Amino acid sequence: MSKLTLTLTLALVTGLLLTNLAAAPRAWSAPRCGQTRSPMLVLTSADHGRSFAINQGGEIQLTLIDNASTGYRWSLDPLDPTLVELVSEQALANPSEGGGSQGLPPPVGSPGQVVYCFKALRPGRTEITLNYLRSWEGDRSTIDRFRLNLQIHPKSANPVGPVPTMPARQ
Repeated sequence: MSKLTLTLTLALVTGLLLTNLAAAPRAWSAPRCGQTRSPMLVLTSADHGRSFAINQGGEIQLTLIDNASTGYRWSLDPLDPTLVELVSEQALANPSEGGGSQGLPPPVGSPGQVVYCFKALRPGRTEITLNYLRSWEGDRSTIDRFRLNLQIHPKSANPVGPVPTMPARQ
């Protein structure tokens, strides 16, 4: 490849990347999971290893720091589809990095967040586990984990809302 061809190719790829980044980033504030009137359990990485009780039909919003430009992404272990379903997964950019508040895309390499929304389908006990890894390297590349234990209670006339059942591990 000649230097001119390489320069033009790099300019084109950079232009496309910047166009996609400008269109893709969303506000840092996490979206609400659903439109139900059920109480929502709002969690972050600080809740790793904890156990929570939630009513059937309740929703869980989990927000984790993510930096896809490093190749590492959160990977969700299989869920028990009879107890919990993944409603949505949304990657969010940090607008405070690199002038994002002025509408500019954050610089490549800036951390963002990923927001997972789950719904409790029926009573039972289950676990939600995510691994922070490079998918092409497999489990051996895992550098972080998030694990959550859930006790799902039947719907009742007096919902208790999300209640932590065990303190966080130190």
